[in-house]
Amino acid sequence: MSGGGVSVPAVEAGFLCEALRHSHTIDEVLVLDCRGADDFSHGHIRGAVSVGLPSLMLRRLASGKLSLPQVVRHLAADGGDRLARLYQCVPIVLYDHAHAYNPLTPIHTPSLMTILCRKFNQEGCIAHCLAGGFEEFRSRFPEWCESAMTSDPPIVGLKSLRITCLEAEEEVEGACDSSLGRDTPLDDLGFPVEILPHLYLGNAQNSGDRDALNRHKIRYIINVTPNLPNVFEECGNYKYMQIPIADHWSQNLASFFPKAIQFI
Repeated sequence: MSGGGVSVPAVEAGFLCEALRHSHTIDEVLVLDCRGADDFSHGHIRGAVSVGLPSLMLRRLASGKLSLPQVVRHLAADGGDRLARLYQCVPIVLYDHAHAYNPLTPIHTPSLMTILCRKFNQEGCIAHCLAGGFEEFRSRFPEWCESAMTSDPPIVGLKSLRITCLEAEEEVEGACDSSLGRDTPLDDLGFPVEILPHLYLGNAQNSGDRDALNRHKIRYIINVTPNLPNVFEECGNYKYMQIPIADHWSQNLASFFPKAIQFI
């Protein structure tokens, strides 16, 4: 502890390269890429898994209001099954951008990488941050890096949800395009996701799936679309609140926060 900051354990690029070189399979070391999806697609350490968390979940994890196993279950539901299977069994190395972490400097603004590293170690795992980040590793060991530009990367986290239904949306200039490609089956997106105890984030297909609603004991639904119906409103078993806005950056979502919070 120094100056209000907290340090986390680190390994050098050469140490990680040697560990990967002497591993018989990629499952002997778990490498987690804590950068964005685009950075991961352009290049990453061979066998790495890209991880991402919504800012709300990250804050709750950092403050201790959300446990690491809960976060791992969330990541596993969105494609991180290898992470869920290995994190308690093998050494973990997390990395970010170049120089994003200096092992000699205390951390004053925790990042996804440092928060996860500390939480892994608190749970009894063996986790280290990669000193120098991805850029230093790539500059020294380019043969141990690969690109995901020609195939689908194992991106983990809430990076693929749209508010509107893919089939129902119209082309709108300036629309927020955070979805996966239109040829991605909705069933493969891992929704609904429990982002807080008893609070789920889902899509239009989930809202019309009575079995999914019953399975998760969901009875209150906030419909954040201007045109999709409240499917089961007439049956009386579900209570709805509709926020009639489009999936567009210009919409004033904040004006609906008080009523939405009260409803939740």
